[in-house]
Amino acid sequence: MNFSRISMLFLGAFLLAFTGCKPAPNEQTANGDLAVQIPLSEVSNGNSEYLLKTVTLKDVSNLREVRGKYAQFFYAPGLVEGRLSGGSPIAYFARTKNETYIAKDALSLQMATLYYHMQSLMTWAQDLGITVKGPFQIGLNTKIKGDESVQANNAFYDGRSKAMIFVPYTDREMPISVNAGIIAHEFFHSIFYSKVLGPLSKKHVTISQRLSDENVHSLEGWGKHKKIAAGNLSEVELFNETYLRGINEGLADFWGWAYTDDPDFIKWSLPAHVKKRSLNKPAQVMYKTDQDIETAVVEARSIADDPSQALSNFVYDVGTPYARFLKELVTVKMKNEGLMRADAKKAVSQFVIRFIEHLGHDALALNKSERLSTQSLFKAVAEADAGRQSQEQCELIIQYLNSPLQKEDVIAAKYTCEKEENVDSYKVVAP
Repeated sequence: MNFSRISMLFLGAFLLAFTGCKPAPNEQTANGDLAVQIPLSEVSNGNSEYLLKTVTLKDVSNLREVRGKYAQFFYAPGLVEGRLSGGSPIAYFARTKNETYIAKDALSLQMATLYYHMQSLMTWAQDLGITVKGPFQIGLNTKIKGDESVQANNAFYDGRSKAMIFVPYTDREMPISVNAGIIAHEFFHSIFYSKVLGPLSKKHVTISQRLSDENVHSLEGWGKHKKIAAGNLSEVELFNETYLRGINEGLADFWGWAYTDDPDFIKWSLPAHVKKRSLNKPAQVMYKTDQDIETAVVEARSIADDPSQALSNFVYDVGTPYARFLKELVTVKMKNEGLMRADAKKAVSQFVIRFIEHLGHDALALNKSERLSTQSLFKAVAEADAGRQSQEQCELIIQYLNSPLQKEDVIAAKYTCEKEENVDSYKVVAP
């Protein structure tokens, strides 16, 4: 469904609602739990589509600004002393006879949709044991200067202001601000920032300023902050930065799929990226190893004044295999542990949270000559499920762990699966 299709659904719903509307109340007086119609993703038999559905926005304090417990919006915001600044956009709704609010324009529809997803994502995060303080601040129609690649058709999480930022959408596909998968992707970046990048920024300022979306997307323009010299990063520091950027993107794509069940959620808004980042493909055992990142880092340092920027596309090559692995892990757990899909997703999502907590600790403990390992996630799964791991899961893990080995490597150098005594489970055995 493209933007034109969304527009027709929106127009049709509004016209239908308009014929049965009560006199529109002042939206500022509407508060509490409110029924609102928004576009939502639906997946059936492997096919996904967006349909207009009625949902409940909870704890709304001001419908005129769609402000409440879960979200607060800023229109074309600036950044002052690390916080969003600027006015709130104004939303307009019609109210049907059955007390459902229908957005009168595209901006109002985006605000209602984003509020609902923040509500759902924050509730999900809390169910996983993560405390997220609301309301989540969101910038709409944000003007970015300097980096033309992100002045339109993009979104990012800004670590300084702890806000989700949307720039103008100019394509004819579905706006990013109503794309449930991309919204969930960006929401995960806020979790990764709190567990990894935020703490890291207090120790490794040079690296951290490049790691979060804030500087990848807006280093030269949005807000007042100092640009750093690319040459300040050693090869080891650039390796760690590239790995962290990559796994952040991969885990965020997994989060987008886990939230929507749509393996191609990105296609609705950014179809050019589907081929590279689709999770509809089977898990590929090949992934970017330590040596692959080392090679890319050396090349970037040799050809670019800003090697971090030169590696911006490569980080998705690093991240996507992790997302596909985790999606496959959900399937394996459903098959071998008898879990329902939602429960398997929850189990893997809880693992992801524990993994990034350990990753943040490991990154903080590094000295300038130490590198993180591209195999750490696979080893962490094996360790987390020790004593209850199926043979299929064990074999999936060792395929990844053995992937970097060359043909000439001897069998003794490979990871293997071994059945544990007196239990029907398998463990990963290191060479």
